[in-house]
Amino acid sequence: MLGTPLFYECHFVRTATDRLVYRFRFRVPDRKSFCCGNQCSDCVLLRPKG
Repeated sequence: MLGTPLFYECHFVRTATDRLVYRFRFRVPDRKSFCCGNQCSDCVLLRPKG
C-alpha cells in the first residue's frame, strides 16, 4: 500500500442538535493496479508506459 494514491470523498449527512454530520470515505483509484493473470482488456501490462 505504500505509494498508493488515496482520494477522499466528503458528504454532508445530517444536522444533529448543534452539530453537522459528514461522511468521509478514503478510496483508492478505480483503475486496476495489478495483473490478475486473466488476460483482461484493461490489464496493467497492456497500459502504455509514461
